[in-house]
Amino acid sequence: MRDFFRGAPARSFTSLGLEELADGIKRPEVEKCFVARIQDASLFKRAIRVEYHEQYGLDLPAEPLKRLVMRVRKTIENGQESCVLTFKPTEQGANHPSEIAVPASTAVLELLKTLKASSGMKKTRYVIVADEAAQEVWEIDVFTLPDGSAARWCKVDFEFKGDMTKSLPPFPSELVDVIDIKTTNPEDKAFVDELFKTVFST
Repeated sequence: MRDFFRGAPARSFTSLGLEELADGIKRPEVEKCFVARIQDASLFKRAIRVEYHEQYGLDLPAEPLKRLVMRVRKTIENGQESCVLTFKPTEQGANHPSEIAVPASTAVLELLKTLKASSGMKKTRYVIVADEAAQEVWEIDVFTLPDGSAARWCKVDFEFKGDMTKSLPPFPSELVDVIDIKTTNPEDKAFVDELFKTVFST
């Protein structure tokens, strides 16, 4: 049995502010998502941006779409708070959703929270440079455990700026036991599902 809960002290570093695009324009979301174990928390000293997220999502009736998710996220960065409402429509036959994001209020966040949203997360996101020339980054989400420590298992996203068939840059060496969340290995899939239920969800 893998250890979900080995804690490490949460860290906070000066961040470089970049606002989430909430302009109502539909954009493709082409990314790969992984889980990984944090072997060395000094990784987060290299973060160019640090954000605290609280978010809730709902699956909505989708026809004629393949899937439609509505999510509201509150972000706190450098003491500044903002809320964004995002719709993620996935077209029939598509492998990845698009995103449409607009500004929202904390009242919208509280509404989805009250509605017993189908997904909820509280996390700290560390943005780490993956490929400076390509302006690509790793987005590493670290989840706080009930005792206040940081879970050793984290969620790692890589959003492609162009061709998704290109090779991923090397993972940070401080992350080990990396698993693609779309794994078809039954044992790994069960482990990932349990992480999302017991560590990553509020």
